Amino acid sequence: SSGINAECPLRPGCTALNLNDMIHLCIVSFSGVLAVTISWIVTNKFGRLPVLRGGTLTLFLFTFGMFFCVSRGFATFINVMIRCSQIMANMALWMYLPELLPTVVRATGVGFVNSMGKLGGLVGSCAVYLLAYSSPRVLIVLFLGANLLSLIATLFLKVESRDLLLKDDLAEESE
Repeated sequence: SSGINAECPLRPGCTALNLNDMIHLCIVSFSGVLAVTISWIVTNKFGRLPVLRGGTLTLFLFTFGMFFCVSRGFATFINVMIRCSQIMANMALWMYLPELLPTVVRATGVGFVNSMGKLGGLVGSCAVYLLAYSSPRVLIVLFLGANLLSLIATLFLKVESRDLLLKDDLAEESE
């Protein structure tokens, strides 16, 4: 049996996950393994910047698809594509950023970006907790806004870092 939609004890009116929901979550979660492999291959073949821009664009488009009521199968496809796009953009960014920074500040720069990511994860988690049940459309709009800002930011990046010689110090950076 696919399970009984019993009421969730944590939130009255919400139903607990059933077997179909669990299958959906497993498909979305395990798609990440394939996405990491494909992202690594594509990033090394075409460069960091096109993959970063493509990942943020597809992330924006598929997140927009969350506004529509679709079948369970298509919703799973949308969620898989969102997951894969996130992985693609993150992998490209984490390959791109360290290649642009000189060695003497590379660890500091990457640490700063990692800290900002953690802060964003905290704010995002709070937003999900506060808005998921009361107004999920506002939550999706927040994610769309963040995706759009990311996409716009990638358009300002000009240097492709694949096959770029890493700089060793700040003096080389100014030359």
